[in-house]
Amino acid sequence: RAARSARSAREVFDFPKAVETFLGNEEILRSVLATFVEKGVSQLQLLEIALEHEDLDAVRMEAHSIKGGALNLGAVPLAKAAGGLEAAGKEKRLEDVPARLAELRTAFADFEAVVLKLR
Repeated sequence: RAARSARSAREVFDFPKAVETFLGNEEILRSVLATFVEKGVSQLQLLEIALEHEDLDAVRMEAHSIKGGALNLGAVPLAKAAGGLEAAGKEKRLEDVPARLAELRTAFADFEAVVLKLR
């Protein structure tokens, strides 16, 4: 957990930049963030199930979805972690999936913590 605190909130998620992306509409951005976090929790559960079933196509698809949403929101570390998991799924590297999923969980927890402070 100590490694988590090493990242500043702005490194995890650039809120001012995201506000610009949403044309200054913080209300819509906050709504999108809440939905993204809710969906992300479900997606992480689906990724665990996909790993249990060694379903690398499902791993790739869910990770790709998280990556895209994170990029649209300016959550670069989260997008990078999702991209690493997506690559492991795409390249059929089952042995890499647990570590990449753990990285994604950490990046998502960091993102979620920053978003919760915005409320």
